[in-house]
Parts: sequence; structure tokens; C-alpha cells
Amino acid sequence: LEPILPIRARTAASRAPLFCIHPAIGLAWCYSGLLAHLAPNRPVYGLQAPHVAGAEGFDSIGEAAESYVAHIKSIQPQGPYHLLGWSLGGLIAHEVAIQLQQAGDEVALLSMMDSYQLSDEWLEHAIPTVAEIIGEFGSDALGDDVEFDQSMSLRDAAELLRSRPGPFAALTVEHLERLYAGYANGTVLAHGFRPRTFNGDLLFFTAGDDEINRTDPTRRAAAWQPFITGTIQNHDLRCKHSAMTTPESLAVIGPVLNEHLEAAAARAREARQ
Repeated sequence: LEPILPIRARTAASRAPLFCIHPAIGLAWCYSGLLAHLAPNRPVYGLQAPHVAGAEGFDSIGEAAESYVAHIKSIQPQGPYHLLGWSLGGLIAHEVAIQLQQAGDEVALLSMMDSYQLSDEWLEHAIPTVAEIIGEFGSDALGDDVEFDQSMSLRDAAELLRSRPGPFAALTVEHLERLYAGYANGTVLAHGFRPRTFNGDLLFFTAGDDEINRTDPTRRAAAWQPFITGTIQNHDLRCKHSAMTTPESLAVIGPVLNEHLEAAAARAREARQ
């Protein structure tokens, strides 16, 4: 459970990486399904929260972003940078982009997957059940046949995970306790987050099947317009928030990301000529 997850590591012939920032659960495994839809020489790195390894968490999204900028620069010392974040990860990606720009670096792509500020109204509903925590692993590795008991305990969840194939089988009750505490802390960070202004465009993906996104104007891509100097390009997906990283959803998100990444690479080549 390292802070940087090399979903597809760099090689000498690689292009600039895509850096994917974890949702509130703290893990970045959920982005692995993007590989099938991106160019084979596009490295992908996941940034994981310190609480997944038992370290102290952050006191603010600004502090998290500062740490992640350092991790990103350890992989890619200079821009242009490409960022993606799902849920809480989108808020952190926005602040990472601003900090990179303040350091004089270029951010060629800022993209978010169903990421919003957490208002007072929604904070009381934001602390999840154990079942919701398991659901945000963002993978189909558990299989479609699994039904989550909303009253399950962390021990129940650990036993469920041990019974399934894949990386989640290694998670213990202690791991799940860390993830649960980290998730709860993430909701507090999202509630306290006050975005600054990013100088550029935003690529956004909306969970179109969530009723809250259809009825609450603060839960729409357009809510980011005051914090973006450029344009917002939104793509609605026929899924709920918890299903944004299923293979079906990433089959929609991945090609759009790839198109934007390739366009950014073309612009970079033209600038060098």
C-alpha cells in the first residue's frame, strides 16, 4: 500500500503520465481499468492516501495537494501535467493543478469524475456505512453476484473480501478500519474545502443516474465554473456515483480521456516546433 501506485510505469519511450488521485477510500486501484482505453505508451500512476498505510492523514485538501505535488514531481519533474480525480480526488486534483501552476508548471489536463464540494446539507449524510465503503473500491473484482448487507460490520466485510479473488482479498479488518477512518476524514476535508481559481479548462464526468445530481444545482459540473477560467466540458454517464469506475463506465470515460491526452500531446509538439 504505497503512496504512489504504478498502474502503468514509465519507460524511456513513454509519454507524460496521467496522475490519478484517490477517492475518499484512499486507494487508487480503481483507475486500473483505464489502461485498456489509453495509448499503450501512456503511463498511469495512482496517488494513494497516507492512511491506507497507517500513516497520519492530512488536515486540509491544501496540505494533501502539497504532498501529492511532491510525489508527482518525483515521477515527472517538469510539466505538462495531466490530472484526474474521482469524488474527493477531484477536489484534490483541482488544488494540485493550482499549486503546480503557481510553481510555474503547465497543467495540460485537469479532469474530474463526479466531484463536488460537500455542503452543510450533505455532510450529515456523508459518513458512509461499511457497505458503501466496500462499494467505493471502484472495481468489479468482487463480482456482480455480491449483495451488500447495509448493516455489515468491518469483520463481515473482511470475510467477504477474503472469499473473492483479486487484490482486495489481502485486506484485513485493520486495513478496513484505516480506510473507514480515512473516508470519514475525507468527508470533513471536502466540507472544509474552499476552491481557488484554476487557469484553464475542466474535463468533467457526471454520474447521470444519481437523482441528487439532477435536483441539486451544487452537484453539477457547472458548479465549478466560478473556479475555472476556461470552459467546462461535461460528459453524462448512465451510472451512479459508486459505479464511476466499473468497466462499463471506464469504457466511456477512457476514450474521452485518451482523446484529450492525445490532443494535449499534439499541442506540446506544435509548441516545440
